[in-house]
Amino acid sequence: MLGIVLVFPLLVMAGAGFVFWQQQEAQVTGALILGGAFLAALIVVLVFGLRLAERVRALADAAARISTGDFTAEVETGSGDELGILAESLARLRENLRLARERMNR
Repeated sequence: MLGIVLVFPLLVMAGAGFVFWQQQEAQVTGALILGGAFLAALIVVLVFGLRLAERVRALADAAARISTGDFTAEVETGSGDELGILAESLARLRENLRLARERMNR
């Protein structure tokens, strides 16, 4: 009986330690999953942000060339989003300015 009284608290403590270890492992696993998801989201945002910045920069460069009278500036169109609509408008503006300049020079 004395053996059970002495061993039982040790078993309870061992069981509690195992449960605590499992909880810590679950917390670490959750933190790793959360960190991985954050890193993946950050990469996606950076990739799309850089692509968006590149498209805006190309439109700004074309607009700058057109403003100096260079009506050969290429404006890439084709996407149906807001930047694509802006690029189409800029291409039409470039063509209209080129035609107006030709009419004035006649």
